[in-house]
Amino acid sequence: MMASPISSTLFRIGQRSTLAWCLSTLLTAAVSCCLSACAEAPAEVSEEKARPVRIQRAVLEKRPVQLRYIGTTSSESIRKLGFKVGGRVARVFVDKGVHVEPGQKLAQLDTRDLALAARASRLSLRKATKAWNDARSFFEKIEELYREDARPQLDYDRARLNRDITKATMEQARVDYRLRRRMLADCTLRADAAGFVVDVLSKPGEMVGAGFPAVLLRTEQQIVTAGVSQQDVKRLEVGIPVHVSIDDLEGEGRVINIGQVPDKQSRTYTVEVELTGAMAEQSFYIGSIARVAFDVGETEGVWVPIQSVLTDGVNYVFVVENGRAIRRNLAIGSTSGNFVLVDGLEQGDQVIVEGMKNLKDGYKVAIQEEEAHDAPPPDPTTG
Repeated sequence: MMASPISSTLFRIGQRSTLAWCLSTLLTAAVSCCLSACAEAPAEVSEEKARPVRIQRAVLEKRPVQLRYIGTTSSESIRKLGFKVGGRVARVFVDKGVHVEPGQKLAQLDTRDLALAARASRLSLRKATKAWNDARSFFEKIEELYREDARPQLDYDRARLNRDITKATMEQARVDYRLRRRMLADCTLRADAAGFVVDVLSKPGEMVGAGFPAVLLRTEQQIVTAGVSQQDVKRLEVGIPVHVSIDDLEGEGRVINIGQVPDKQSRTYTVEVELTGAMAEQSFYIGSIARVAFDVGETEGVWVPIQSVLTDGVNYVFVVENGRAIRRNLAIGSTSGNFVLVDGLEQGDQVIVEGMKNLKDGYKVAIQEEEAHDAPPPDPTTG
């Protein structure tokens, strides 16, 4: 008896379901075995690598303190030189950029009118001197006769009055002559100090007034000015030593003036520094940027190398504790050379001074070398 079509179809569906169930069971068993094997296998742990560092121990010490500021080479050393008398410029003896010595001629006015006036004044002085000599001689004769009762009191008084008047006239003539000679000498403009000509403001043939700038002279006095904060200006005094750097040039100076009124915009006080060891003039340009460091005495505390201090908005260093780098936040104070005064460390702390830039808090480190602590430099204010 043959099976019906429906029975055959049901039979085939049953076979397929049985096969799918078997495959699913086998796959589940395989995955379970793999998971069990992975769970039973021991995990491999990589050993943490120690990063090499160099350290320096924090110690309590005294160091000379420097207040560091940015300044500029100042135009205070530029002088505006002008004639003491007015007149027409006859000659100019210098050009821009030339070096001049004290007393050297810079320019000269037309002296013809003043020379005539000086000559006339000299003649007046000669006449007045002769008149005084005559009046004095006459008075001496009258005085002798008066004592012998040979001349009356009136003649004596007249002779004495004439002598006094001619003497006053002579003195006035002498003053006038000296004034004319001085005015004649003032027609020549001379350098009052050694330096370089910055600019010549008057040309031959031009009229200039008394006191009007004719030549700009930059003296060899080298001045640097810096704006100092209200807090730090109280620590400065006139005469204290200052270290000055301009590009690659180094120099020493001293404070010569401390402003008493703050700048309206920056609210800083202008401090003038004169270089005691002059730099080369071709390197000392007016308006150049200069770094100044004021020496203001000594301060005791914990000092660390500046390069060991890191910042991410907060200043900090790394110290070594139990073989690991530990972050310590700091408060920064004054500087002394390559060292900075800090608050937040204790004596004996092992401060990482090299190899700290790629560290993070808690990293394992290996100390390669301990740097010797630099001795503080001698105080430059002491002999």
